[in-house]
Amino acid sequence: MQVLSLLALCAASWAAVMRSWRRPTGKELQVSEPVAVIVPCYLPNEEPIIAGTLRHLLDHLTGVDDLTVYLAYNTPRDMPEAEAELGALAEEWPNERSRRRLVVTRVEGSNSKAENLNNVLPSITAPYIAIYDADHHPDPESLATSIRHLNVTGCDCVQGSTYIREGCLLARWLVCAEFFVNYFVILPSMQALSGTGFFGGANGIWRASSLKSLRFDEQALTEDIDCFARAIVQHGFRFEFLPESCSGELLPSGLRALWKQRLRWAMGWDQVTLRHASTFWGAKTSCRVRVGLIYIFFCRWLTQTCAFLIVALNVQAAVQWRLGQTLGGTPELDTPMLVSRLQVASFCGYCVFIVLASRIPRLGRGRRDVLRAHAGDRLLQLGAPHGLALPGEHGVHRGLGRNLA
Repeated sequence: MQVLSLLALCAASWAAVMRSWRRPTGKELQVSEPVAVIVPCYLPNEEPIIAGTLRHLLDHLTGVDDLTVYLAYNTPRDMPEAEAELGALAEEWPNERSRRRLVVTRVEGSNSKAENLNNVLPSITAPYIAIYDADHHPDPESLATSIRHLNVTGCDCVQGSTYIREGCLLARWLVCAEFFVNYFVILPSMQALSGTGFFGGANGIWRASSLKSLRFDEQALTEDIDCFARAIVQHGFRFEFLPESCSGELLPSGLRALWKQRLRWAMGWDQVTLRHASTFWGAKTSCRVRVGLIYIFFCRWLTQTCAFLIVALNVQAAVQWRLGQTLGGTPELDTPMLVSRLQVASFCGYCVFIVLASRIPRLGRGRRDVLRAHAGDRLLQLGAPHGLALPGEHGVHRGLGRNLA
């Protein structure tokens, strides 16, 4: 397995190098066809940040002339001031300067992100659809880059990467390091090995004809992963990762919100695995992708089990050694030199990932200017993405995501 993973990493690295060499600029990146962007929003949580996100999408995305942004929001109570502000913003677009429009829709009776998406999808006529969460500020060229990759590869969905654009410095670096390892190392290697990427819910760009043939499950904990599984099993759709298509998001509002977010993600993956595992082998796709689905969903449990056992055995060995030293003068543990050096190399490697991840917001043409333009915004942070939320998961308050500027 380690040999296969190494080969997959080499293949993914080579593909990234080739994309970098062939990366288009200027007119080559221009998208002439209409593009729709959907932003689902739970207004009580995201009232402080949603206007800034909409302005960013309408003002700063380049390479797309005909752009329509659809805000689909739900709220359990009337919020006259916030809704009036959104209505006034919608009246500013379209304007004489551009072919960009903002459509604001309140989804009555909605309790989830899935219901918001399902409500607005039928009204879209553009051939491409991008989905961003309410805290996402995509890089200027990311949308056009993803659409070009969509056309070059012929796939149905391109999933970009994310980084943390604001928040407590230490927490931002740690989460950025995690995202960097996932989006630039693990997921491209997984695609090279399994033959498929997957849809992660935000910063995903779809062919409209493919997405409109699906429906988001309103009862799923992770409606994005459930949509991905059904898209492959029932329709044979193709998914690609494109780490160069980056979008900045915010940290959860505190440690408790971060825990609830990750717990919901883990429970959602388990839910999708149990729901669709019996259909993976009969999926309308190649044998390689069928095996890849089994690898993606089932090997996750294997790696989690191995990680737990490694931690448990190391803790047990450390406790036994300390007790032996205290009670009987047990000699020091005889750690093989290779293992010791491997542990040091792993620690140093993760430190390098943290440094590289901390530089992500400074990579890419134009991103620094966009962040500088928004550096003065004093925005409260949201608690979690907009799926079927666990009790107490939503809430806006200062915490991990506090802006230290």
